[in-house]
Amino acid sequence: MMRGVFPLVKLILRRDRVKLPIWIFAIVLTAVSMPLAMHATMGSASDLANLQQQMSSGSAILSLISGTFQLINGNADLGSLTLIKAELFTAVLIAFFVGLLVIRHTRANEESGASEMILSGEVSRKAPLTAAIFVAVSSLLIIVVLTALGMYFSVKGISGGWGRGAPTVWNGSWLFALEMGGIGLAFTGIAAIAAQLAGTSAGANAIFGGIIGMTYISRGIGDVFTKNLNEMNIWSWFSPFGWGEMTRSLTFANWKYLWIFAIMCPIFMAIGYFLLSKRDLGSGILPAIKGRSRASKILRSKFGLALHEQKTIFISWLIGNLIL
Repeated sequence: MMRGVFPLVKLILRRDRVKLPIWIFAIVLTAVSMPLAMHATMGSASDLANLQQQMSSGSAILSLISGTFQLINGNADLGSLTLIKAELFTAVLIAFFVGLLVIRHTRANEESGASEMILSGEVSRKAPLTAAIFVAVSSLLIIVVLTALGMYFSVKGISGGWGRGAPTVWNGSWLFALEMGGIGLAFTGIAAIAAQLAGTSAGANAIFGGIIGMTYISRGIGDVFTKNLNEMNIWSWFSPFGWGEMTRSLTFANWKYLWIFAIMCPIFMAIGYFLLSKRDLGSGILPAIKGRSRASKILRSKFGLALHEQKTIFISWLIGNLIL
């Protein structure tokens, strides 16, 4: 499995020398800046009470879209506001980051023929997937450390920290960062599976995007029906976003729920390697759909060809946005 991995890691870092820093910077900046933004908008005690009443009055819709509004001793504090604004948004960013990275350097390489050239040398069949996972996991490690330290230094000077009854600024920052890292690891494994299922990168990205959408909605349904913040609704068990939410990182600090990531992430990656061993190079586990023997008039145009190439991604994003 390890033969040829590190030269491929260097190749990925070379190809993504611009993309990787931008993704990492954007994700860390989102997480670190949100507490400061929320603190700036909290205003007076009366403003905070009005905000709490507004967010609580639409709890079902809010829970479906943004997660459960977690009150600490019945009050909305900095931890509550940061989670409702930053938690799921940052998690979705991380999911797309690792998914696009893994699929780009596995399935997309096979589709272009690059993998056939790479594997003609002394390179293990599993090396491309291993290299992609290695870079994804290393990037997540950097994101976790920078997010934890960034949130800590940005919040430690704020009076009251995350709130009365909330974890310390240090513990909350690290738990939030580890939660994001766990979600990233889970979707790294899911992306490895998606890359084996489809025969094209567009198909793999569509499958992966669909899984993100389904798990987001599943988490949302679970949040709508959540009665006890210390218990996970059955719908949330089917979603890495739900697993992350259950840590209640900036409000109640349930560290024990990190064990779900420790168990499920290796399982997802193992399934990806297993599926890789069960297919031929360039093919997918799912059978390819046969096209028509003759192209339509629209397809013979430049616009029609571009539309045909992008239709899966376009339809997927359209459906997702309509649902949202």
